[in-house]
Amino acid sequence: MSNLKSLGTNTTYRDKYDPSQLEGFPREVRRRGKLAPMNGADIWTAFEVSFLLPRGLPCYLVLRIFNSADSKNIFESKSLKLYLNSFNNTVLASKDLLVRTIERDLTLVAGGRVLVEEVKVFTENTLYKNSRNLEEFLGQIEISEYDYNSGLLKTKPSKEDRLVPVELHSDLLRSNCEITNQPDWGRIYIKYIPGKVEVTYESLLRYIVSIRTHQAFHEPTVESIYNDLFRILEPKKLLVLGQYTRRGGIDINPCRYTHKDLLPIDLLCLPKLIQQ
Repeated sequence: MSNLKSLGTNTTYRDKYDPSQLEGFPREVRRRGKLAPMNGADIWTAFEVSFLLPRGLPCYLVLRIFNSADSKNIFESKSLKLYLNSFNNTVLASKDLLVRTIERDLTLVAGGRVLVEEVKVFTENTLYKNSRNLEEFLGQIEISEYDYNSGLLKTKPSKEDRLVPVELHSDLLRSNCEITNQPDWGRIYIKYIPGKVEVTYESLLRYIVSIRTHQAFHEPTVESIYNDLFRILEPKKLLVLGQYTRRGGIDINPCRYTHKDLLPIDLLCLPKLIQQ
């Protein structure tokens, strides 16, 4: 368990630049026992970023933050919110200076290069155009298990020569904050090219719903799903993306893959969902 000073405590909100608000925790301890290659990134969208221009006029912008999955640390989301709030009454010469300052501070916390860009428009969401929604397809499926259980995953034989990816998603992903137990809602998107077996739709949906009471941060939750599928399917290629509903003005989108070509877009340009 992490020992994060900002979680579960009374908070002092500072509105002058304060990088000491930032906290991180190591990825390694939450990856123990996982075999899947952890390629990818965590994409954060910060919708409530503001600072003061030299003449006192507030400036507002939306930022995309890219933290590579091979960085040493993950940001703690509340600390990131507090850190971004600390710019609210801070005078800076330009948006560019703000972006470069945030990029520098987050890189130090992450222990790996972090990229930050202003978002002026979100791209049209075509990511799911070939993806099947599990709960809509399965209709009246009966589910009774709500405790995380990878044993629910079942497989069926696949055609050995299959090259067209399987694309599936569900809006029933829910996990809970590791510290506060607050619910985190999101969509899980799975894309893979099968090896000898495919996952059955019914078992996958039951598995996703079983995460409903599981306590873990966003990134380890997605990594667990990715690793469970990698282990049981032994796929030729695999990608798992979690797109979580924003909380505190920030949404988090962890993406893990074996092969980058399964994602047809730049992660910094990841389209957002209506839930976000």
